[in-house]
Amino acid sequence: MKNTASIITLAVLSLFVGFFFGERSNIQQNEDVIHCGYNQDSLKDTYTNWINKALIKADKRAEQHPVKVVDVQGVMEYNTIPELMKVKLYEDFKGSKVCQASLLVNYAPDAEKEVLEEITVRFQKIATAPSEEGIISSNIISSGYDVKEMTEQAVELFKKHYANKK
Repeated sequence: MKNTASIITLAVLSLFVGFFFGERSNIQQNEDVIHCGYNQDSLKDTYTNWINKALIKADKRAEQHPVKVVDVQGVMEYNTIPELMKVKLYEDFKGSKVCQASLLVNYAPDAEKEVLEEITVRFQKIATAPSEEGIISSNIISSGYDVKEMTEQAVELFKKHYANKK
């Protein structure tokens, strides 16, 4: 009897904790500012430019078929700096943040129907030291390895959608 009461109490507690955290996770965030302190439109514009430059370098057809980042989802901040073969991919600047996100990229932005694909990226937000005028700018950088990974994903998807086009 004592074991049954303990099991029931544990089950009720588990349901309460699961419900509480489940409800908390559905809180809406500000649509203009995403995790890691970025303006979503700025991040979309930056990656649209980066991806298009990488595609043109890999395939000249991309000049006639530019892509567009339409959304940034699942932005997560890393607790530690990511490493590759025990080499840190990013500098550990004070106040910087290394983040990962999923980009929804439209491979047919001029067509009536969107052709959305997901590309995973990593980037670092850094703030520069104040200029003589006292202006502090915020920049995003990506490691060479992460740019290579982004490019490979983008080119593979481009070839998938434009295999038959000139």
